[in-house]
Amino acid sequence: MPDRRNDMGGLFRRDLDRIELPPRDTWRPTPRKESYLVKTSRVVLYAGVVAAVLVAALIVGFGLRDRNSQVASPPSPLPTTSTPVPASSPPATPSPNPTSSPAPTPSPSPVGGAITGRLSYPSDFIPPVTVYAIGADDQRIWFSVEFPGYGNPPRPTAQPGTEPGTYTLPGVAPGRYQVVAYRNDGQKPDPGLHTREAECLRRTPSGPCPDQSPIAVTVTAGQTTREIDIVTWWPGSGLMAPPPPRPVQVCGPLTRFDEPGGNVGRLVVGPHEFTFSREATRSTPTGTTTLGANVCLTGRWLYTQPVGRELLDFRLAFQ
Repeated sequence: MPDRRNDMGGLFRRDLDRIELPPRDTWRPTPRKESYLVKTSRVVLYAGVVAAVLVAALIVGFGLRDRNSQVASPPSPLPTTSTPVPASSPPATPSPNPTSSPAPTPSPSPVGGAITGRLSYPSDFIPPVTVYAIGADDQRIWFSVEFPGYGNPPRPTAQPGTEPGTYTLPGVAPGRYQVVAYRNDGQKPDPGLHTREAECLRRTPSGPCPDQSPIAVTVTAGQTTREIDIVTWWPGSGLMAPPPPRPVQVCGPLTRFDEPGGNVGRLVVGPHEFTFSREATRSTPTGTTTLGANVCLTGRWLYTQPVGRELLDFRLAFQ
């Protein structure tokens, strides 16, 4: 008996072979039908990817902005101190002392103080002087101002903003000072000092005021120390303690430099001549004692007989 299954298969094949197929180059794939769930899942996935990219971009952007702001911000200023620089005319001049070891200089301070007072002289005039504030604890620190003189014969006008016969020393670093006025013409008596006599005459103008002991003056930053009168003049004898040495700071060509021989050494800077002994403390770097060199001389000196202006200590430096 013939197999019916084989007969049915042959029937189907025969029928299929009779179906006319279109040309192969015209075949097109049948569109795939997706469920609603698949479509929704794809949309959610794409949205999540886009959101993640945006979040990453925002994080990177904020990080760069913070970094740029840190780079652009200025560094915090370091706390510093500063010494008042004499700021008005005539200026006060701070000067470190010329010694073999580095001389301490006034610590920089944001604001300096000032000293003001009257000048008196045992005559009908006040000669031209230089008023110094010399450190009471370290004489190598000092400030100065020029006073042109006053009285008979006619003298230059007073400092701007001051009364005739008064002085003002601005730009002084805070500290304790002796106030001394040295004559600029080298005559005697010299120098004038602020002493207890001045305080007494403020209270009792007619005196008597026998105490001529020097007084240290305290200067405070941003304030003016007043009534620092100079009425006592050193007689050059043993009646009073010796005054502090006079500071010097001059520049110019070195035209003479003689080492101390049998007596004293001599040096001339510009028009200024000084003497010095073997005991004088000095600093003379190589080349600064060569004649003709342009140098600056700083130091302290006293007028003594018979040698004249004797340097107690000094330093030469190239100008």
